[in-house]
Amino acid sequence: MTTASEKDCVNFTNYDVLGFDMDYTLARYKLVPFFKLAYHYACEYLVKVKKYDASIFHDLEKERDLIYKGLLLDFETGHILKLGHDGVIL
Repeated sequence: MTTASEKDCVNFTNYDVLGFDMDYTLARYKLVPFFKLAYHYACEYLVKVKKYDASIFHDLEKERDLIYKGLLLDFETGHILKLGHDGVIL
């Protein structure tokens, strides 16, 4: 039986891929705080659990031009893929 606190948490070790998608939701997001929050906790997980070097944390304000909608990273090849609105690789 799971506890209430276990239900409220996401165990990232259960997933091979992490992504953040805000399309087709019923909530409105304040995008800048949302991206900062998602980025911070994803980096924190990678550093604390997966033992990545803490240098992966970057100042999003300085690097916000690198944030694009529809990008996928293929970890096996290192390729970054840009997807169109219809799912076609651009």
